[in-house]
Amino acid sequence: FPCMWVILKILKKMAMANLLQVKTTLEQHLPESLQILNVVILTIAEDGINRTVIVNDNFDTENVAVVVIDRLETPRLNITMFSSTEGEEDLKKILLDNLDWGQEIEFAGLTERHIEIIKELCDEQSNSWIYTTCHVYAIWPETSFKIDKTSSPVSFSVLGSTFAPLLNSSWKFRDSKTEAMIASLARMGKVWGLFVPEEEMPVAWMLMYSQGSLGMLTTTEDFRKRGFGSFLVQKVVEEAVKQGVVPYVHIEDDNIQSQKFFQKLGFLKRDTAIWINHYPKGNDERKLYM
Repeated sequence: FPCMWVILKILKKMAMANLLQVKTTLEQHLPESLQILNVVILTIAEDGINRTVIVNDNFDTENVAVVVIDRLETPRLNITMFSSTEGEEDLKKILLDNLDWGQEIEFAGLTERHIEIIKELCDEQSNSWIYTTCHVYAIWPETSFKIDKTSSPVSFSVLGSTFAPLLNSSWKFRDSKTEAMIASLARMGKVWGLFVPEEEMPVAWMLMYSQGSLGMLTTTEDFRKRGFGSFLVQKVVEEAVKQGVVPYVHIEDDNIQSQKFFQKLGFLKRDTAIWINHYPKGNDERKLYM
């Protein structure tokens, strides 16, 4: 048994060294690679989320393909992917070897080219896909900003899992798995909120998804127009930078209000990022969109 433990330890070190090489390679492709880069960074940090990172053999800067399978919302799998132009054939092979269309799958932040690739692999099942078209808005290469103080005293803190029902109740993309997902992220310290002295419940909140994007920003109705949202984003960006990730959000293309809000804070519009929800035959559940 001691010998087996040594072997496992060596294998883990080899896997970590490989991930560090992947990270260095992806950094050469910024800003296009920032979504997959964040996932790799969090995996290296062993943040507690069960992921599998798959990369093509003998990858280099010109020829790289990476797929990350995220199991936080099991049985639904969340897939993030990236490839250079030369790595597209390897990307297809990785997907072909690892995707099971009999499972519920959420593809995160795809480009139009990614969609073409997975459609080739999925055939007629793609006819039932649910699309959410977004763009990436990122603080990069600058990773910080400063805003004016709020108009009222406020404290910033990590939110515990007991607040998951509150956050879930106002989330427009919720389904039966979302509350458990929020609770899991809270237990990992990835959910934050603002409190004012006279309130026991948070008046605003935001979280970091398992893919390393920031989102779910909400300010309760009675506490809007006081600068709480901007202040909270600033504090969450600081937390993201501490974890070594590029601060970014996904914003739907029809959400003009959020686009203006984040651009005013200094977030720059980047690549198209289309979310696709694939449901296997016989699965009638669908994400709510309010």
